[in-house]
Amino acid sequence: MAYPVYLYKEFENEEFVIYRFFIKIKDENPGKIKLNKNTKMVEELKSISNVPKGPSQWVFNRAGLRISQCYREGTFPDKTEIIH
Repeated sequence: MAYPVYLYKEFENEEFVIYRFFIKIKDENPGKIKLNKNTKMVEELKSISNVPKGPSQWVFNRAGLRISQCYREGTFPDKTEIIH
């Protein structure tokens, strides 16, 4: 079964990009993830709050993977998703 993680860009400048991430399109409790473009480090700013801690880490890891892929592709779209 596929589990989508949706990401919506909240902010971007020369140093970093921040996305909100969800497991449902209309989720009211998104997580927040930040990629530092200089160090290539991904940081969880806010955990997704509507899932238990174990699955929450999985969702963050999926969001981090997608942001890393965007970095390698050289573009950060306003919205994107990863399905696994």
